[in-house]
Amino acid sequence: EIASCLVGSEMCIRDSIDGAHAADALVNELFDSLDLRDKQTLLWMGMGMAAVRKNDRQNQQDGVA
Repeated sequence: EIASCLVGSEMCIRDSIDGAHAADALVNELFDSLDLRDKQTLLWMGMGMAAVRKNDRQNQQDGVA
């Protein structure tokens, strides 16, 4: 029973990794199809979201609501 659970979890991990690679390939393909201006906009938005998340984490650590 333990062996079958381990095999099952290994398959889940493998499938997750395969899915992540497929998603990464799709994102890259979609990103590559954008024009330069749209790429720059997405990158700026991503950097802004990362800054907001960092600030939120810091506020949580500091106990700020």
